Amino acid sequence: IRRQRQMCIRDSSNFGNLYEVINQANLMINKVEGMSMNESTKKYYLGEVYGIRAFLYFQLLRSYGDVVIWTDFSEGSSLDLGNLARPASSAADVMKLIVDDLQASETAFGDNYGFRNDSQRYFWSKAATMMLKGEVYMWRGKHMGGGNEDYTTAKNALQEVRLSLIHISEPTRHS
Repeated sequence: IRRQRQMCIRDSSNFGNLYEVINQANLMINKVEGMSMNESTKKYYLGEVYGIRAFLYFQLLRSYGDVVIWTDFSEGSSLDLGNLARPASSAADVMKLIVDDLQASETAFGDNYGFRNDSQRYFWSKAATMMLKGEVYMWRGKHMGGGNEDYTTAKNALQEVRLSLIHISEPTRHS
């Protein structure tokens, strides 16, 4: 019997704040995908946000196991305060979302290992996505039965970062 827990995205525990950032990531994914802008800039933003969302869900998975998957965004004016609780998704489903988000991030970045050259406080890049991919697949290999196949995927992701180090030091400009 799968353990069912009800969680609220506005929970005051440690994971509540992560869901606020996840909500912002979901909003950005929704808005950026529908915007008309320079295609390389759009892809860079999507690479960042999918990578960040994968990171957040990976932190939740490692800390709590089964957690709520929330891929829609809510705006304050449309928030139904009476319907915030959702059943937790299985750890396997959370891992699938993480892997899917890593793939979406990797695809969006393409071969762009550069950092944006602006005054952002936070940065995410293809290198960050690939480092996270390495960590996720090592963890999955050990804790979720992925074994050698996952370890090989992790090794390949980390080797790709190592081989691209020359590109990481060159900032890129997106308008």
